[in-house]
Amino acid sequence: MTAPNSMPKTLGRYEIQGELGRGMMGVVYRAHDPALGRKVALKTVSDHFARSLPENEREHFDQRFLAEARAAAALSHPGIIGVHDVGRDPDTGTLFIALEYLQGQTLGQRLARGPLDWKEALRLTQRVAEALNHAHAQGIVHRDIKPANIMILESGEPKVMDFGIAKIPESELTGAGQVFGTPLFMSPEQANGTTLDGRSDLFSLGAVLYNLLTQRHGFDAGSLPAIITKVLHHEPDPPSFLNPLIPKSVDYVVARLLAKSPERRYPDGRTVAEDLQDILQDRAPRHRAAWESQVGGAHGLATSPPGDPGASPLEALIGTVRPPSLPNGPAAETVRQSSQRRSLGPLWFQVSAVALALALLLGVVHAARARWSGGATESASTPSPGISAEPPSLIDRVGSAFSLEENARISFGLEYSAKAVSLRVWVDDNLVVEKNVYGRLTRKILGMESYKGSFQEVLDVKSGRHDIKVRVAWDNNAKTETISGTLKPGVTRRLEADLGGIRKSLSLEWK
Repeated sequence: MTAPNSMPKTLGRYEIQGELGRGMMGVVYRAHDPALGRKVALKTVSDHFARSLPENEREHFDQRFLAEARAAAALSHPGIIGVHDVGRDPDTGTLFIALEYLQGQTLGQRLARGPLDWKEALRLTQRVAEALNHAHAQGIVHRDIKPANIMILESGEPKVMDFGIAKIPESELTGAGQVFGTPLFMSPEQANGTTLDGRSDLFSLGAVLYNLLTQRHGFDAGSLPAIITKVLHHEPDPPSFLNPLIPKSVDYVVARLLAKSPERRYPDGRTVAEDLQDILQDRAPRHRAAWESQVGGAHGLATSPPGDPGASPLEALIGTVRPPSLPNGPAAETVRQSSQRRSLGPLWFQVSAVALALALLLGVVHAARARWSGGATESASTPSPGISAEPPSLIDRVGSAFSLEENARISFGLEYSAKAVSLRVWVDDNLVVEKNVYGRLTRKILGMESYKGSFQEVLDVKSGRHDIKVRVAWDNNAKTETISGTLKPGVTRRLEADLGGIRKSLSLEWK
């Protein structure tokens, strides 16, 4: 058995040449296959991960890992990474998958460099939808579609990676109730730990597309339970509302991908790809009319036909009502700017008897555009991952909108001089930011490279005094600093972090 942080020389017949990355389950190595004379990416399951499982589940996990890896190896599509081999090292017992070695950057790394043109976002999503359609036709559900698992090759074409936690619906090795995946891109049924099919991957693909189009996450929140609540109940703003250059027809595609009920999503990746192809060629999406007929002609991201069993009570009450269009002028611009900020409730109301009465009458219409970002606040009643919860009532949503003045915000910014940084931010020991960010090459002299990068995030917190801890890690280094501050209700306070200097010192400062 190798030491925890040492790199083995061989695994099975493969000669280890270097480390490509680390994940929750283990390490991915660059390796050489002497039998076939080719380079491979060798994905392993770490001893630490195996030991974290209950003893009676380890054998079950091993069986599932090997069975699902072999099933993924049967996939043959230009948009899916190839699986060459699967096995166990006889000396250490380490499980591994030998994968096609790819050169390029992940979609997450590409996003860190700046926004994509909406047409490019649609083209990439179309290609991934076609790849997923192939996998789903073979009975394979990926279960962790996210930017980090989509590689953009030097040709510009995407490849879906990491089928290591893929689920075979018919397999008896994978029991219901197990939750894998990444919360920000997780489908409602995945968050509830219920049975999945390919439409779960399509929801995740919709969350990825939303991220590509808007440079924000549709279900972002300050904690894991809050994220799960948003996945289950929140409808994000339509992309065209945040970026007027995006056609309204794109809103339809995103709405259908992100439908809470699987029955109201696209049935397969092929129909997703066909609608995206139509939009890219300036045609009406061919599958739109049939879907709108099925759901009652609704539009936008918060739409459901009255009485639809797949809709939340609030959605069923909304039916096909469209939100009123915003007028032009300064007042409308104020609303648009406020909606740009990540908040529990973007609309500001003047609290008066007249406004309260109006809010009670028109709350449904406002909810149709998801202006309350899910209408949920963290409390003892916030559901845990995998536990279904009743959506908040209309009265609850109105009540939460008028309690927003108790909240405050931290506008957090990080400047760093490094090629790649792993960033974590805690507020009172609660992890609120966990990101990998990448710098841009600014200078190269005599083989020495210099990088610069920046990161911005707005955090919603309760007013009062808080301790904020920031940790950055790069290469084999890490720095941690803590700062305290008092936040006033309704006020945004700026916190700037800087990782610079020859020794890369980390500093925190309120501005």
